[in-house]
Amino acid sequence: MKALNLGIWIKKIGRSRNLKYGSNAIIFTAVAIAIAMVVNIIMELIPLEFDLSRNKLYSINDVTREILEGLKKEVEIYGLFDDGKISESDQRTIEVVEMLKYYDRYPMVEVKYVDPEKNPGLIAQLDPTGLRKLEKGNYVVKSGSKIKKLTDDDLIQYSYSTNAYGMASRYVIGTKAEQAFTGAIKFVTSENTPVVYFTEGHEEGKPNEDFTNFREQIEVNNYEVKPIKLTVQEKVPDDAAAVVILAPKYDFEPDEVRLLREYVRGGGRLIVMADYLETSPRFDQLNNLLSEFNLFLNYDKVMEQNSNYHKPGDPYTLIVGADSAAVEEGIVPATLLFSISQARSIEILKN
Repeated sequence: MKALNLGIWIKKIGRSRNLKYGSNAIIFTAVAIAIAMVVNIIMELIPLEFDLSRNKLYSINDVTREILEGLKKEVEIYGLFDDGKISESDQRTIEVVEMLKYYDRYPMVEVKYVDPEKNPGLIAQLDPTGLRKLEKGNYVVKSGSKIKKLTDDDLIQYSYSTNAYGMASRYVIGTKAEQAFTGAIKFVTSENTPVVYFTEGHEEGKPNEDFTNFREQIEVNNYEVKPIKLTVQEKVPDDAAAVVILAPKYDFEPDEVRLLREYVRGGGRLIVMADYLETSPRFDQLNNLLSEFNLFLNYDKVMEQNSNYHKPGDPYTLIVGADSAAVEEGIVPATLLFSISQARSIEILKN
């Protein structure tokens, strides 16, 4: 009888309006707390990645994930600025910082932001020789003694155009930050770094002085740039990814050409660039090598007779467009125009 009365009393309490809604609130609160605890546990065990930005600007792709998961060496990524003082209008920096959070989740990678104005010794620590000219706003990727500097130009994808007067301009079309950081990580963790050698001894252009943009584009693609004097070499070094002859003013010696011939015949890559020269020195030895590949360096200066393809009033400054097969995917060749001044021609032989 007491049990029956107790059951009836419980039912009456359950029918009470106040207690009914109060109980629901308690239950919902308990469920919410339980869900939050489960989510927190899952987030600890499985670092879920959600990129809600437009065009997935902050995410990293599968290739980068595979590289980061396979790292055997520790990597430090420095942002040389105070990440707590980024302006809301600086959307590009915000995107890079958000993207680097994905890199920082991997155990062999650590991302740091240090303002060099507050820590003046950091730049000297990262670059004791000062050759890399680090400054505020740069990024540095470091592993052991190898470092890679990245600037905004390395992280931003531009397109270029030239007007009818030969004036070039560029505009932003996207980001290549992930490519730059992942490439830099591969560079600093690699045991062997391929080298692009620039010949010396013939008053060639100097990549560290006259062609700095060219050199930087080579380096950002994870090659090292070094000079080479063929007159003191027994052969082109085995680590050569390519040899560049950059606008020489004098011809090569027979022994130098012999080394280049052996290198190219063995599968090596040779890049030859030549300017028009007023004195027109002979390049018999260089042409002897080039002729083996049906090429010949002419002794002339190219003049464009079609006014649509040269700078107004200057037929020796050509306005050139790139062929669709010679540019990166996604770039419209018609918009990729550039000027070439005082050019000399290369003849394709019919051997």
